[in-house]
Order: sequence, then C-alpha cells, then structure tokens
Amino acid sequence: MHNLRGVEDQEVISYLLGYEKYQAPDVMTAYVNYVKQPFLEAINYFKLPYKREKLNKKLQEIADSLI
Repeated sequence: MHNLRGVEDQEVISYLLGYEKYQAPDVMTAYVNYVKQPFLEAINYFKLPYKREKLNKKLQEIADSLI
C-alpha cells in the first residue's frame, strides 16, 4: 500500500477497486464500502477468529496511510 502515497485520489480509488468502474466520492468511501466491508464479511462467513479492535486498528492505519 505504501506505493500509493502521492498518487491522485481517483487513481487510488481505481487501484482499490481493481480498476473496475465504481462510483465513489472519495478514497475512504471506496475503501470502507468496497474493501473493508467485504473483507469483514468474508472473515465472518468463514468464521475466522480475529480481534475486532486489533483488526480495525490495523485497517485504519492502512487507510490513513493512503490519505
């Protein structure tokens, strides 16, 4: 993810969404709606153990590093 520093917002959104055509007003919205939420749903679907607080903190650190 560190390779995205200094990149334009629209380029980051395209990268996060696999260059598919989605409408997202900003990087955080794209990240939360199309990356974080599906990721958490997959973890729950497969009943994988995780500590929500630690996971949220790490995901937030990644998101913050993109802004």
